[in-house]
Amino acid sequence: MSKAAKATQVVTGEGRLFYVHAFEAKENDQGVKKFSAQYLFKKSDKATVDAIAAAINAAKEEFKAKFPGLMLKNGQFPTGFRLPVRDGDEELAQEVKTDPDYKGHYFINASSKNKPGIVDTQGQEILSQAEIYSGMFGRVILNFYPYDAKGNRGIAAGLNGIQKVRDGEPKSGAGSVSDVFGKFESSEPADAPGW
Repeated sequence: MSKAAKATQVVTGEGRLFYVHAFEAKENDQGVKKFSAQYLFKKSDKATVDAIAAAINAAKEEFKAKFPGLMLKNGQFPTGFRLPVRDGDEELAQEVKTDPDYKGHYFINASSKNKPGIVDTQGQEILSQAEIYSGMFGRVILNFYPYDAKGNRGIAAGLNGIQKVRDGEPKSGAGSVSDVFGKFESSEPADAPGW
């Protein structure tokens, strides 16, 4: 893993990218267009887990400095304080997620108003949108930052860059296309009329 430029920035190890919008910004619920991707990383990837934990802790310190009036008297963060890392196993158990690829992984939704840099394993810019897709394996540059917006407070993840490491099974928003469809067997009787 490469050394990040600042305490809140992480250059991750290899993970899986889902819900990738790296070439064209997608409009969110608030009408804001952002580039984004969901980054899944193995719980066993200690280097990435530790680097992300350290960067989030640095962003927490920035929150304290930027929003001192929001901190509780006992030094705790405000009620409902949100962190960007989610647990795939927990979400599978709660049936929030159904795709088995989340098993044994943490994941982060990262976004940016600016298009992230996109490169291959040699550091060469990738210009073909078809090369960057949901389901591929890659590394990302994440920058964690504090926010306080419309009563929502916490730490968010900015998506600064993507490095494609290798191909993976393409994913739709519903998960693996082959998992969703499964094997097809016709239920039509052999003498069914054509339409």
